[in-house]
Amino acid sequence: QEGAEFFIVLDVSKSMLSEDVKPNRLERVRQSILELLDLLPGDRVGLIPFASDAYIQLPLTDDYEMVKMFLDSVDTEMMGGGGTNVAKALEISKDSFENAGEGERVLILFSDGEEHNEEALKAAKKLSKIRIYTIGAGSLEGSLIPELDQNGNKIGFKKDSEGNYITSKINLKLLNDLALSASGRSYTLSLAGNEIRHLYDELEFLKRGEKKESQSKDYFRLYQFFLGFGILLFLLGYFYESKS
Repeated sequence: QEGAEFFIVLDVSKSMLSEDVKPNRLERVRQSILELLDLLPGDRVGLIPFASDAYIQLPLTDDYEMVKMFLDSVDTEMMGGGGTNVAKALEISKDSFENAGEGERVLILFSDGEEHNEEALKAAKKLSKIRIYTIGAGSLEGSLIPELDQNGNKIGFKKDSEGNYITSKINLKLLNDLALSASGRSYTLSLAGNEIRHLYDELEFLKRGEKKESQSKDYFRLYQFFLGFGILLFLLGYFYESKS
């Protein structure tokens, strides 16, 4: 089969709980990814969640049901520490295409772009032959960041070290610069919800190549159970005959 290779790079920092995009940024992103999966024609997809750190949650696969299952488990508690380290996510992405096929290699970054250093752009420029498309979640006006208890119930809003409420705003400039630095395009989640369709229209023209896949079968021998049962019956019959 022919296809492209997509890694969905998903921001799971605490700021993604902000509710300036309903029901909140993270949930809206999750819905958008599901919409995208329903449009893709069988390309391979992987998942890389990130906050202050990043890791490959799901390697490239064309099993979209598995992608949806892993996506369902994504939340803001899956990674310790605070902050948003976009650069770390991009660095991991660079090595994630090691076993990719000959098709186009693409990162689709869902984030509010709230990184507080300049490392992301440096990391993006090191991604050779990898396109970056960014989908921003949030508003320019910003929103407070909900604080949740262990059961996921809202108990207030996050404050800084001085006791002031923290307002999280989308960083459109960073998201635009990341996309432009890697031959991609930037989109923002909107009320109309057309951005995923526009993104798919863009992805549709990417080069598709032969997918490198391998299958293996592991066989487990079961004859020993039947053999053991047969020996047991033989011994029982032998002793029964001897007593007779």
